[in-house]
Amino acid sequence: MEGREPKVAFVAILNKKNHPIVLKNFLVDAIRQNYTDLSQEEISSLDLQMKMLVYQTLDHFEEKQKIKGAQVQAPKQGFLAESTYQGLIIEAFVSQYQLDVYGYISNTNYKYIIIKNETKTTPLGQKPADDQVKGMFKSLLRVHTELLLNPFFEPSEGGGVDSELLECYDEDDEDEAKEGVELSLSQQHGNQRYTDVLLHKINDTAIFYEKYF
Repeated sequence: MEGREPKVAFVAILNKKNHPIVLKNFLVDAIRQNYTDLSQEEISSLDLQMKMLVYQTLDHFEEKQKIKGAQVQAPKQGFLAESTYQGLIIEAFVSQYQLDVYGYISNTNYKYIIIKNETKTTPLGQKPADDQVKGMFKSLLRVHTELLLNPFFEPSEGGGVDSELLECYDEDDEDEAKEGVELSLSQQHGNQRYTDVLLHKINDTAIFYEKYF
């Protein structure tokens, strides 16, 4: 995804406590590699705003999950049941970028979020088909499940908390987040190799679905 702004702008995976496992900002990575008209402060601000957008979607996640849960009473069919695929959650503007946020919740309450860059990438109003978005979520879920099933990987309940985001928590939330970081420190070194593999597979997945988005 070099040489232009990617359509797949951001991929996030959060655990059942809403702590981040993966926060991968493809848009900011591309800007840092290919564009020089933004200052480092502006790029850092864009990165933080997009991370905060992920957290702002959690309320929408919960609300849409309740609505869909009430509407869908039939047994689940297929890999991604309609009761867990959240679809387009919100449309937002961050800096000069128009972003669409899609979500999926697993049966074990992991949250998967894809942010699509609508700015200068598709005709106005054109959205990817649900099947295409579901396909990417299916791929993300598969590579993440492969990591969790690895007997040498020790998942951390605390997740990986971004230091910049700690500034946005209130005092109680900050203490809880820091506790999660401390609990996971002993696991981080041994897990790094496996999380690097996960990030590599997520990058490959995003590149593959660029042509569909």
